[in-house]
Amino acid sequence: MKVTKENIVEKWNEIEKYLNKETHDTYAQAAPEDFTDPDWADVVDPFIKDINRQLENVSEPQAAPKAEEPKKADKPKKEPKAKKPKAKFQKGSKVVTDHDDTLQTITEVIWTGHNWHYKLSQSSGEWGEEQLTKAPKKAKKEIKPKKESNSISASIKIIKRYGSLHGKAYNGDTKEKAISILRALQKAILAHDIRKTDPYADEIEKIQENLLILVNNRASGQPIEIADIEHLREIGTTHVVMPIVKLLQAYVRLIGKSGVKEEAKKLRDKLTAYNGSEYSSLVKDAVISLSDYIDGKLDSITASLEALEGLNGIFETKHTTKPKPVRSHSMNASQLSGVEFDTIDLTGKWARIIGKPSSPYKLMIYGKAGHGKSTLALQYAGYLANSLNQRVLYVASEEGLNYTMQEKLNRLGISSANLQITDYLPKDLSAYDVIFIDSVNHAGLSAEDLRKLDASRSYVYVFQTTKDGTFRGSQEYLHDVDTSIRVEDMHAYTEKNRFGAQGECRVD
Repeated sequence: MKVTKENIVEKWNEIEKYLNKETHDTYAQAAPEDFTDPDWADVVDPFIKDINRQLENVSEPQAAPKAEEPKKADKPKKEPKAKKPKAKFQKGSKVVTDHDDTLQTITEVIWTGHNWHYKLSQSSGEWGEEQLTKAPKKAKKEIKPKKESNSISASIKIIKRYGSLHGKAYNGDTKEKAISILRALQKAILAHDIRKTDPYADEIEKIQENLLILVNNRASGQPIEIADIEHLREIGTTHVVMPIVKLLQAYVRLIGKSGVKEEAKKLRDKLTAYNGSEYSSLVKDAVISLSDYIDGKLDSITASLEALEGLNGIFETKHTTKPKPVRSHSMNASQLSGVEFDTIDLTGKWARIIGKPSSPYKLMIYGKAGHGKSTLALQYAGYLANSLNQRVLYVASEEGLNYTMQEKLNRLGISSANLQITDYLPKDLSAYDVIFIDSVNHAGLSAEDLRKLDASRSYVYVFQTTKDGTFRGSQEYLHDVDTSIRVEDMHAYTEKNRFGAQGECRVD
């Protein structure tokens, strides 16, 4: 029989059934009777060895070679996608545009497929990277020592007020504040309180530009961000009024008042605690004056003329307006001649018919219907608002806010943010410098009603007369005003005038 791997294995399996290769103790138990001879191993072992030898010599049949699989065609390589460049700015970054240096915040970052675009907090539309510049980080500056002085210059006051707008939401209130700052700035320039030689003239010029943009082109709800806020804050914090001067200013504000004992006590305590040598005599006078009022020796807080002169002296600074004179109960003629009053420098026809009024003042314009009294009043209101930057309220109680009023304003070329027109007299007049009432007759106001109005404001009253040129209560009203002007056939004539001028002009 041909020896193959299969029959060798078959024989091996037959022997394997009777053998236990792990232990010789089980051979007799596992093997059949013909293998019970103790010398069986001498027969079996050679046979096993022979089988193993034959197995070693039997070669494994070679498998037919596998057919080579055809190689797969190489897939075409895809062109690598262009990498999206990293955005130059991130959401929330502070930037300025190439149009102006107003500090803005990036609110949205947009990938167009080709480049990055950005939306800003204070500008409409989308902006490219080349149009934006990251807000520069200012190097830390050495903190300058505070400069104490008698008063703060007009330019620094404007800088401080403007800086207070930073970070606030733009709404009706902040718009009014911005307008108020702009008016104060322009008024200070006209009064030469801020000049080209001012050390902060450049800052003031930039503030004026930014306020105009803020007032005219700002969307409601956006935060106000000032690019150079740190620089402006540094200017404001390094210029302060001397603490003792602040206390003396508080004292001046109380002079002439009554019913302010609690406030007077607090101020006296602060002045008493002052132990400096500068202005010690003024402090002593103020403490005595306050004590006399607190102890009931005086009905109101008063000050001697010498004290007033000293106080006026410390409040005067270069390029700032002089304080209004504080009223005293009495003074002689030579003393009175040295007092400076707050007057208004009118020009043109207004100087001819009114003169140089001292604020606050009361002016009366009267005449028949259709003779030009309202036209004259509107012209004067426009002059005060535009040329003198005063805050003017025109109460058109008779004509109202209608087409004829609009037509009249357009015809006269009157347009100013400082001029507010209404058809009623509001209770609070503190926001205005001059109030026009046209007409007092139509508003139904008596002479007593007019006397109850805020005495710190100036007033222009318009009266309509009857055909004979009179009106009810004319003498009582006339007694209360400083100047009266009669209008007839489109001409104005000065009649009574405490400011000296006696002239006439045509009402165009």
